[in-house]
Amino acid sequence: MVTFMSTKFFRFTLIELVMVIFLLLPTVILAKDIPVDATDLKELTLDDLMEMQITSVSKRAEPLFDSAAAIHVITGDDIRRSGFNNIAEALRMVPGLQVARKTSSLWAITSRGFNDQFSNKLLVMIDGRPIYTPIFSGVFWGSKDLVLEDIERIEVIRGPGATLWGANAVNGVINIISKNSKKTQDGLASVVVGNQDQGIGSIRYGGPLGDLATYRVFGKVFKRDDFSDETGKEAFDEWKVARGGFRIDWDPNEKDSLFFDGNYYKGDLGNKNDTVPSSFSPPLVNSETKRDPIEGGHFLVSWIRTLEDGSEFKTQFFYDREERSIENISDIELDRFDFDFQHRFLMGSNHEIIWGINNRTISDKFGDSFALQVVPNNRVYNHFSFFAQDRLELIQDLLSLTVGSKFTLNRFSGVEIQPNIRFALTPDSQNTFWGAVSRAVRTPSRTEDGGLSQARVRATSTAIGLPLFVTSLGRNDFKSEKLTAYELGYRSQFGKSFFLDAVGFFNHYDDLRNAPSGNSFLETSPSPHLVLPIFLSNSRNEDTYGVEVSSQWEVLDYWKLNASFTWFEASSEDIDGNVPDTQWQIRSYLDLPYKFEFDFGVYFVNGLNGQNIPSYTRLDARLGWRPTEKLEISLVGQNLQDPEHSEFLSGTANNFFEPTQVQRSVFGKLTWQF
Repeated sequence: MVTFMSTKFFRFTLIELVMVIFLLLPTVILAKDIPVDATDLKELTLDDLMEMQITSVSKRAEPLFDSAAAIHVITGDDIRRSGFNNIAEALRMVPGLQVARKTSSLWAITSRGFNDQFSNKLLVMIDGRPIYTPIFSGVFWGSKDLVLEDIERIEVIRGPGATLWGANAVNGVINIISKNSKKTQDGLASVVVGNQDQGIGSIRYGGPLGDLATYRVFGKVFKRDDFSDETGKEAFDEWKVARGGFRIDWDPNEKDSLFFDGNYYKGDLGNKNDTVPSSFSPPLVNSETKRDPIEGGHFLVSWIRTLEDGSEFKTQFFYDREERSIENISDIELDRFDFDFQHRFLMGSNHEIIWGINNRTISDKFGDSFALQVVPNNRVYNHFSFFAQDRLELIQDLLSLTVGSKFTLNRFSGVEIQPNIRFALTPDSQNTFWGAVSRAVRTPSRTEDGGLSQARVRATSTAIGLPLFVTSLGRNDFKSEKLTAYELGYRSQFGKSFFLDAVGFFNHYDDLRNAPSGNSFLETSPSPHLVLPIFLSNSRNEDTYGVEVSSQWEVLDYWKLNASFTWFEASSEDIDGNVPDTQWQIRSYLDLPYKFEFDFGVYFVNGLNGQNIPSYTRLDARLGWRPTEKLEISLVGQNLQDPEHSEFLSGTANNFFEPTQVQRSVFGKLTWQF
């Protein structure tokens, strides 16, 4: 008993000591009368950020300040100085994005409502390659990762992007853009060691391939420790993945540019089954700890040709394979072949036209179990789409209008039309007003179409002493969910040091998924049990609305502050209860003497009424030191405010995992370029 108490006392004393160091050391350093080296923050000034060329809004390079959409950019340096170790966590920095961690390897991430493990209205891409799974309509964040130092930027659009990017870009688009291999012509090694991120190792090396091409290769391994469940016991959700890959960039002449990209990963996700039945008699519920293996990879080739008149052709092809085994539920295999072509050209002096086609072939295979059956268990199907968009300069350098639409033919709901109209008014170089009206759809997933049935034990016994099973049935006539969105935005740069971005939105949804239950009934075969049927339908219409405000302030040459506030409301408690009504954040980046950096972030998230999750405040801090241009050492603390807290508890129809507690994390990181 004495030994246990001593160990516990030492552990928490050490954590508190680290927190004191975080808070006091920068003050001590600043007290020195030594000039501050502000080189890092000057690398990207506020003017540079406003003129940053983005591509996700209109599939062409345009300044962020002039774009007619609610867009936020996370730069590679933002990621480095945030201390986050994976992409999902880095998305906490985006104003208006709702990010909640469910387990060590599972997140619920969404924009403007409808949050869940599979947030089916958010499209996520890496270099324009969708990683949104058509099986459950969402993203398996636990298998999506890169060497973070190789990320150029992450462009996040809050609001519809369906006209250009297609179905499922309903509430937002996330495009993770990696660096051209020309920018990584060196070696890099990175090591992270901590109490939660127990070990992360990355290595990358790049070099030339003749006179016209460059390459990089990389490898990354990591191990994340278990969280705890609501009772304080180990959640057995340890997370381990290894991956490797390459990128080649080739410019054979002045007109053509190609890049080739590929990776392979293998790992497993730990979890503890909660309510997975394995038979009718007895109604066994598997609660054993287990490992769910994952494996996959992709290959992508992209070719851009620029003609003398300024027009541009772009062709892209990728193949993606994913294998996932969810013990006692299903073994899943998914293959995707995607071909994309687009053409951009000028028509006259004030029209810029972009059009394109896309064909995606998907092959899936499901292994049956008592808990999950998909009929048919193997299917091959195609999605085809065509889009066209015209950007019209009505008054040069003052008013532009963008009109376009996407036309999609898919296996589940047939033809879908997704138009939008946007305007941008820039009365001067310091102000931009913009607005948009858009239509977007979320097409049915594979598990919503056809004869899906899922059996789950609601209770081991009922009033009459029989087990109760809940069965959810898919249907062949399930429709797409539809959105009509209205947005108004304003951006302003006050002088050289302050930037403000404000957006208001109103969304109306039709034909939303609903799952009403029928009357329970008795079945006697193979043994007596009660069945509660759940029938999927498109019987819901909902409204959501809100305001998103963000700002950036260059207080001094060596000190930058970012802040944001989000207010969200919905017409239904089902939607509102899974998304915080309000959330805000403040992030500080401070360059110190002696090449030290001190950065911290405070994130407040209001409680989730539908899940009985209380509000929480998250405090992260990072102390970095760059003694040379090639070496960086940092100490990072995350969730310093509380030892542990819940962020998201409810499951989905396909989620059988117990809720866990996000815990305090402290780790050290060393990065060496060679």
